[in-house]
Amino acid sequence: MLRSPRLAAIALLVLTFGVSQALGQEPKIASDVTAIDVLLAPNDVMIDHAKAANVRLRADYPKGFELDATHNPHVTVIQRFVKTSDLDKVNAAIAKVLKEENPTTWALKATGYYDIPIEKLGVAGIVIEPTKDLLRFQQKVIDAVAPFTVTTGKPG
Repeated sequence: MLRSPRLAAIALLVLTFGVSQALGQEPKIASDVTAIDVLLAPNDVMIDHAKAANVRLRADYPKGFELDATHNPHVTVIQRFVKTSDLDKVNAAIAKVLKEENPTTWALKATGYYDIPIEKLGVAGIVIEPTKDLLRFQQKVIDAVAPFTVTTGKPG
């Protein structure tokens, strides 16, 4: 089992229908609805393990994507559609949760791998053992983002 002594950071990844911008950068707004991914960034130990697994997976399927600056290993906390006009409120709501929680101090344990076939490709990842801290944090983020969530988005 892989062990991560610490998570490195938390971020809100803003996905505006094909345009990915990390929190702190100016997102290109293409729609009145934006897809967000609240994520935890692993430390260098887990990133190295994820990259090694990615190399092994790509040996079997070379057309798969390589982990790089655009495709980073991370722990997804939630993914939602929100009104683009509410992004500042979403950021503030998540910041409030972060005043109560400190996920960068938590140790997480990887327990295996998963894959989900999607048409001719798929998604693969590392399974992280849920902890009370992680589940509590996730629920707080879900509750914080809920007032801004919309049911669906569509390409702009």
